[in-house]
Amino acid sequence: MHPTETAQNTVASVSASAVTGAVQVSRDFGHPLDVVVLAGTHEDPRRLVNGRNKAFLEIAGRTLVRHVVDALEAAEQVERIFVVGPEQELRAALAGCPNTHCLEQEGRMLSNSWAAIRAIEANRPGLPLAQ
Repeated sequence: MHPTETAQNTVASVSASAVTGAVQVSRDFGHPLDVVVLAGTHEDPRRLVNGRNKAFLEIAGRTLVRHVVDALEAAEQVERIFVVGPEQELRAALAGCPNTHCLEQEGRMLSNSWAAIRAIEANRPGLPLAQ
């Protein structure tokens, strides 16, 4: 299989999995959910693709992270999306995504997950959204 086909299949799989998971969880809880997408840049250069964070690889004219966020925004069960990674790059890649909030990565996966949880807690509905 050609690398482009593999990447396109990955986008379809990740997007479908993200939306399917959000739909099932939302049904279980009965209300829209906040979603966390981890798109941090790994410190180990061997984990990068051609020296780049996988989230910013372009497929069909959009970054991988944009494909995932677009799929999540299309799911009516998703209320807000918090994406953690290199904030400036995320803001550029996700410009025009109204329910998406970009957060600067803090380090490894667990630290980035906690950063998203803190942002969600700090931005509960009814409170002004901190950017």
